[in-house]
Amino acid sequence: SMVRADLLDCIDMFLRRFGKHKAIPFGGVQMIFFGDLYQLPPVVRRQEMDVFSKTYKSPYFFDAKSFKFLHIKMIELHKIYRQKEEDFVRLLGRIRNKTLDTEQLKILNQRYMPQFMPDDKDFFIYLTTTNALADRINSSQLQRIKDDSFFCEGVTAGNFESNALPTHSLLELKIGAQVMLLNNDPGGRWVNGSIGKITFINSYGLGTEPIEVELSNGETVEVTPFTWEMFKFSYNEDTELLESESVGSFKQYPMRLAWAVTIHKAQGKTFSKVVLDIGTGAFSHGQIYVALSRCTTFGGLVLKKPIRHHDVMLDSRIVDFMNDLRREQEVVF
Repeated sequence: SMVRADLLDCIDMFLRRFGKHKAIPFGGVQMIFFGDLYQLPPVVRRQEMDVFSKTYKSPYFFDAKSFKFLHIKMIELHKIYRQKEEDFVRLLGRIRNKTLDTEQLKILNQRYMPQFMPDDKDFFIYLTTTNALADRINSSQLQRIKDDSFFCEGVTAGNFESNALPTHSLLELKIGAQVMLLNNDPGGRWVNGSIGKITFINSYGLGTEPIEVELSNGETVEVTPFTWEMFKFSYNEDTELLESESVGSFKQYPMRLAWAVTIHKAQGKTFSKVVLDIGTGAFSHGQIYVALSRCTTFGGLVLKKPIRHHDVMLDSRIVDFMNDLRREQEVVF
């Protein structure tokens, strides 16, 4: 849902330029698009808006110039895997489609608990609408831990842009801090988005030695520094293959403080216990749906602010596109 129209056009231009069929969309490469358009929309920064709006009707991928030449066969997936409770699944569906009535909103707001304070051992995670609110919560929770702070500075080499860093270059950590792990463990013990608490830090080997983390499932794991790489891609005319070259790297413990994260950073993640704090209110299509649907159970959800009808937003352009595409499927296929 967050792929911008200009990015799709760039992919099309690249594949046409370096592919075998320059006159065919995406160079003749078969494309598969997957995702949920009812989730968060593409982000266009304020300074980009003026130029962007002169080129594209909307930021969505389906308004890319390259998309107009495609004949898409759509397959809709209907089975829900994250939630098992049928009532909760139906409620989320109503929020997703913005068909929530007053009675259903009352049911949702039964989870409104403004004075709720999670127990440290319960691995609750706050989902917020803004970075500022998430940072305030994380800073406040870190200060509550009376133990000393440990600072670990990441190592950047080559061309690795600061806005692409997966975590802070300078990490402040404490024993007892709640963290989110940011890579997939080769042994399958955790995945990107797993939540845990730090149980041991070797101050003499910080930066090289593992940090011990107790995961929410009770397993204690050792997390070592991880290296992310930035790649440049080029086409080799001799071999007629696309080649990648590492142009930069960033090495750091793959974790960030995670008492709170923004809804945008939580997209794609799964949590068993969620405190949703929308601050002054939601401001984006799909924001409430994404936040609520991260939680696996209705009972694991806490609302710090009540949800109002106008917080549940749905971009009519999404509905129009999906309806048009469904009609095309009926005619063509």
